[in-house]
Amino acid sequence: MQHGGYKIPFIAIGSLFIVSSLLVCVFPRIHEIKSSASSTLYFKFLRIPRIAIFVYGLVLQCVITSFLDPSFVVHVKPFHLSSTIIGLLLAVPLVSFSASCMLTGCIVEKLNNFRVPYIIGFAGFGITLQFIGPAPYLYMPLSMEQTVVSLFFMGAFIGISSIAIYPEILSCMEESKLINANDEITLYTIESGLANASVALGETIGLLAGGAFGVNSNQTFGWVFAILGFLSLVQAVVAAVLTIFEKRVNLSTKPI
Repeated sequence: MQHGGYKIPFIAIGSLFIVSSLLVCVFPRIHEIKSSASSTLYFKFLRIPRIAIFVYGLVLQCVITSFLDPSFVVHVKPFHLSSTIIGLLLAVPLVSFSASCMLTGCIVEKLNNFRVPYIIGFAGFGITLQFIGPAPYLYMPLSMEQTVVSLFFMGAFIGISSIAIYPEILSCMEESKLINANDEITLYTIESGLANASVALGETIGLLAGGAFGVNSNQTFGWVFAILGFLSLVQAVVAAVLTIFEKRVNLSTKPI
């Protein structure tokens, strides 16, 4: 049995936008905010390897999640599922993402270490993507149980790795000294711009790739996710190498 239909989500989202617009009119305005941000600063920050690595990780995450949207319905077509069940399946990674973000946030706050969750998240993410298809080289049959479990861990590992991306970018921007430490508005503006641009770029690439390659066959779907999984594993290795390199540099520059 179908509930809601095609119109309900758009009516709900449109209503929320209307309410949000009214709330903006009620909120007090903030005057005299001066920012010295310029377009050249964005490119200067992107030339910093550490920032480029984490921006690439954010783009990769968005590519993978948006690739799933146009291709997942075709992927689970052999199960003959209703649109309601397909919607519930797509909600599985969202639920695990929310739960893992809260749990990881509490742990990171106590340990004060963002890099380890980032590495673990991308490594687990890369492994999980091999089973969503599943990857053709695994010679595993497609099953509902495997699909649900893969989607669950996909959302969980995205949440674990996402916690570290924004703090890492922000800390690197502060250490670069390209912006005055007192100019917090400019600092947060540029970080927000980099993050939003990365998300938009990743979602655009993912949707285009999903429409072009993800709707042909389960074989293509499996190979694309396997390749994206390998890219996630490479991202985890790069972050681990960066962490080891930074620790060695800090030890070598530490006064005896």
